[in-house]
Order: sequence, then C-alpha cells, then structure tokens
Amino acid sequence: MAHGDRGHDPSRFRILSIDDEIPFAEGGNSLPINLQRLVKGIRTDLDSFSDQEIVFLVQHGYAVARHALTVLSEECRQLSGEKPKLPIVQLMRTAKDVPTGRWLPPRTEPGWPRDKDQSAWDNDSDKVKLTKSIASLKHSGDIRLRLFSLRDHVSLVTLACVLAFALTVGTCGVLLRARASAIPHILYSNLGGNLDTTLFEVDPSMPGVEISERVVGVDIRNEVPVREADLDNLRVSPSVHTYTIKGVRRETTARYLVYEFSSQRRLMDAVCITPQRFQVRYRQDPAPGGDGFDNVYTIIISLDQQSPDIPFNVTFRMTRWNAYQASNNNYVGALVSGDENLVRLNVLLPHGRHYRSANVQERPQKAGAKWTDVDAGRASMPVPTSDKTGFTWTLQSPRKGWAHRAMIVWD
Repeated sequence: MAHGDRGHDPSRFRILSIDDEIPFAEGGNSLPINLQRLVKGIRTDLDSFSDQEIVFLVQHGYAVARHALTVLSEECRQLSGEKPKLPIVQLMRTAKDVPTGRWLPPRTEPGWPRDKDQSAWDNDSDKVKLTKSIASLKHSGDIRLRLFSLRDHVSLVTLACVLAFALTVGTCGVLLRARASAIPHILYSNLGGNLDTTLFEVDPSMPGVEISERVVGVDIRNEVPVREADLDNLRVSPSVHTYTIKGVRRETTARYLVYEFSSQRRLMDAVCITPQRFQVRYRQDPAPGGDGFDNVYTIIISLDQQSPDIPFNVTFRMTRWNAYQASNNNYVGALVSGDENLVRLNVLLPHGRHYRSANVQERPQKAGAKWTDVDAGRASMPVPTSDKTGFTWTLQSPRKGWAHRAMIVWD
C-alpha cells in the first residue's frame, strides 16, 4: 500500500480478532451483529466445522479484513492527501467469485433483509425467519462431550495409555486380591494402640521375619468360676499371657510382628511392654482356632526401629477375662503362622489344681478343619513342674499355618 511523505507511516501490521464486530449497515457481506457474536463462539471437539460454520467464519473474516483495509486506507489518505491504491484490486463479493462455490454465499442466501437495520432484524419475527442453517449456529459454541475420535492421532495415543493403565491396575488388583484371600481378615475392628496400619499390612505369616524363640508365660492361677451372664461383661477371672519374642528382620519390607490369639471369650486386653508402637484388632473368625474359639485378637507391633539382620527382643501381654472352665480340663494352645524355630509355653494352673495328664492336638488354620490327636511318639508332650502346679510345653520347629493345643486334665 502506498504511503505519504509526512514522516509518519501507518502501521504495516494490523491484528484482527474474531471478536471484532463490523456495523451491519456497512457493506462487504458483513453478518448481522447477533450472528457475528455467535460466530466468535464456534468451536469443535475433535471433529470438523460444518459447511455452514465455514461459510459464516469466512464471511465474517472477509468483512473484518475489508473493514480494517478501509480504515487503513483512510489513514493513508489523511497522511498523504490522496487516496492510496488498495493491494486487492477486486474483492470477492459472492459465491460466484470462488471456484468451489461454497465459501462466500450470495447476499440473499442467509435470509436476512438488507433494507432493515439491526433492531428490525432482531425483532421482526413475522417477516424474517431464520433458516435451519442459521439456527444451528446458535449451538456451535456448545461444549460437546466428544473427547475421542479415531481421526485424531492424539486420541489414539490417549486410548493406548488408558488401556495400558487399566491393564496395570487390573493386574495389581488381582495380585492384591490373591494376597488378601490368603490372609484371614474378617470384619476387623480396632481395640487400641498407638500404631496405624491397614488390613493389607497385617499378615500373620510375617514374611521376611525369622522368629528364633517365642516364650509365653501363661498364668491362669486367678481363674475362678464366673456366672454365665457375666462372661462377656465383667473383667474378672483373668488369664494372663506374656509373650517374649526373639527374632530378626531379614528384609527391609518386613515391618511388623503379627500374632493372633483365639479365644472362647469376648473380653481381651493387650499391651506392648517393650517400647514398640502397636495396635490391637479384633474379628470373629473360626478359621484359626476352630469352632468355639472364633474370637480372634491380633496384636501388631512395629519393627521399624529394629535394624535388619540385628536380633530384636519384644515383649507384650494379652489378658483374657472369664475363661475359667467348669470341668477339670482346659486348653492351652499356640497359633503358628510364621517361621518360628521354637515355641515354649510355661503354664501356671489355677490355685488348688494339679497337673495329671495332657493330650496334644493340631489342625490347619482354615475353616472346617478338625482337631486331630498327635501321636505321643511324635508329639512334644507337656512336662509338669515338680509340684505339678504347672507345666512346660515346648514345640520345636512347629508346623507353619497350623494351630497346636494341649488339653490339660487336672485334679
């Protein structure tokens, strides 16, 4: 475009925005104002523009560009004193000027009157009806939930990533379910402690932990008869079980000691005597100890402060209430769920009772398993104290995943 010699040139660049509105009365195929405002909202969601949207976008762009050229031409005229020549000799005004015949429609095609101003076009609904193509433009700015298209390569990459993620999550879910199914956790409730754990972290098989010795002092000297109505209400007739665990962490992922205690009674207290953090959980589950011993208490003790491959020593106490047996026998047992080299129980009988005999039994820790007697030649039998007010029962390398018990007959 030619410019004058007055020392100031108009800008060679003009930024044109789709938001620019051109007066409707101005020539050059400008759209009505309300349609111009609809055009700037046209959007796609991984699809293409419709033919009508293309027509309106091109026509509006044509009108905005023509208006900008007109303004620039006037600036040049004021500076130079003469009207400059436009770089475009002839502007396309109708569809006949375009080879495809689709970009710029004739002035009469959209269906609005050129002999009325904008307000008349907006309000005179009896004389002017929008065609379907113009009405559809009102929905061109809607957000369509079309987030995927086979024609879009980004969509295909996204689909591949989603499928890979779903496969990974599904595989992890199967592994977690398989692990959870091997751990008998049923309707746990927390009974106290200062350690926060999740169900999946409470594995009684204690992988990565080797127990060299478990010594349990079982003191039932204060067991006395209790009324039936008070069995699960009053804390009387205690049976105190003090555990001393010696072992070592073989893996850094081995974070907890986990011991289960099955009981006929509902009332139980637990405390960790050594300064480790712990938590106590309760569930009803007959699998570990069998029918009648379906109150299962689990004590979970943190080993985070114990260095790997360095022996540790942990002591905790379980107090069971109202466990007195009216008959002349009682059960003393041990659930062996992890790798333990030795389990020893030192038992003190109720006051006035004396050891007479014992029968050793065992069963797998699974629902429906039956207790079976262990042959005396194979079993480690209880050894009474000299005054027969107690006994010691030692299990060497007990079977993992089994429950072991000695049925004591006293007089």
